[in-house]
Amino acid sequence: MLVGPRLEANSVTTVRTISVTQAFVTAGKQRQYWTINVADEYCAIHSGTVGTPGEWQLLENLDVESAIDSANDLIAAKKQAGYVLDPTFDPLAQWYFDVGEFGPHPLTTHPSFLAHFTDELYLDIAEEESPFGSDDGAEALVRLTTALQEDQPVDLSTFAEVIVVQKWEMPFHPPGESTDVDYWSVGGPATTDKVIAALAFGSIKITGKVAPGLKALARQSLLRLLDNTDQPASVSRMLTDLESFAT
Repeated sequence: MLVGPRLEANSVTTVRTISVTQAFVTAGKQRQYWTINVADEYCAIHSGTVGTPGEWQLLENLDVESAIDSANDLIAAKKQAGYVLDPTFDPLAQWYFDVGEFGPHPLTTHPSFLAHFTDELYLDIAEEESPFGSDDGAEALVRLTTALQEDQPVDLSTFAEVIVVQKWEMPFHPPGESTDVDYWSVGGPATTDKVIAALAFGSIKITGKVAPGLKALARQSLLRLLDNTDQPASVSRMLTDLESFAT
């Protein structure tokens, strides 16, 4: 974390990411936090009351220099308003939520996810086999995000079934159980598997963690998907990387 007087572009690295965290204690009892991260032409802002998930903004600028200038202006304004640098800030303790039309983005993704799932496949929404590239996977991530942002009670071991059965009114096909239903039919096992996988990867993307039960369920789904896909390399990579992620 760089906390110098001004952010500066690094002309050597391809992606320039600089993080500055500032926190403000109000006149009342609520402490507010505010963070800003810069990567290339983007600025990501995370703010809220300490102890809450807060809200995220993603601002697009013309280039990295414009992004850094914008970030410095915002930092100066926050300091003028009374915000002070927070030496206790831990980026791994934060929850990361994507912003509307930007979709999955590195700046709104948990550092633990970025460190482990390094293939560009994982945030590629144009790739059908990626965790969030299919319609099913994308909507599962949105529903998980909404539930966590709104502090809804969520049992991730059964959330996939809630989405498929209660929200979409389709049959749920538990991985590991045999079925005669065509895998790729509407409401077939593929839908179940893509939702389960998206929830597992989405949990890591947002919180940096995945429950052992959900991880095991996602492993079964990916194995079934692997047996039915024409892009085994992508699914195999997802399976290997998920299995090696520490719970």
